[in-house]
Amino acid sequence: MTYQSPQYQQAKTLLDSPETLTLDAPEAALLLGISKPHCYQVIAETGTLAGLPIIKLGNRIKIPVGPLRALLGLTQQAS
Repeated sequence: MTYQSPQYQQAKTLLDSPETLTLDAPEAALLLGISKPHCYQVIAETGTLAGLPIIKLGNRIKIPVGPLRALLGLTQQAS
């Protein structure tokens, strides 16, 4: 079994929740397996994160979970 940090587990729980519409950039970085600084650098340089749309709200950067789920090969489970 691979160790998963509490932050990763929290981000994964949010990603799996059907109520979650967006994640913060650091949470998306954890799920993508990249560092926070690299995540912010890529967003600053390209205006996107691995082809994912981003939403800027003041200083906050949000990533829509639908495209993130698709990139990770996950599908939302039907209730």
